[in-house]
Amino acid sequence: EAASEWGCATIGWVMGAKHIVDAITRVRFDMGVSPWTSSVLAEYCEAGRFDAHLPRVTEIYRRKRDVMLSALEERCGKLAAWSAPRGGFFLWLRLDERIDADRLFDAAWEEGVGYVGGRTFFDNGQGAGFVRLCYSNVAEPDISEAVMRFGRALERVAR
Repeated sequence: EAASEWGCATIGWVMGAKHIVDAITRVRFDMGVSPWTSSVLAEYCEAGRFDAHLPRVTEIYRRKRDVMLSALEERCGKLAAWSAPRGGFFLWLRLDERIDADRLFDAAWEEGVGYVGGRTFFDNGQGAGFVRLCYSNVAEPDISEAVMRFGRALERVAR
């Protein structure tokens, strides 16, 4: 909803047998992604440029992940637990039992930090004890500061 509200579009990928990919393509044209942009991206990938680009961006995201992990260890280890993801753009935290998720969201927002609460990803109201932090779209130099602010919010809520 937010993406369409802001006029953004997402281009994804699927891998499978040609007849399955063709069927998905026929039913999944959402009028939000420019056919021209999609064609340019397809050409980019078919020309092997994506494969050449992938190691570069993998290293960028690995560095960002490692900066976030280091900052979390330094600042949040007493009030949350996590494991290092082997890929992706997000890091999941399990909150200490003393943390009220609703109060944490407000406290983090007051610190200038946003995140997605775990309830968004669970059915039946579960997931309150989890948060998903994103390291992919934050500039590497800003990650430590963001985690420090998030840590302050955690400490405030834990009292």
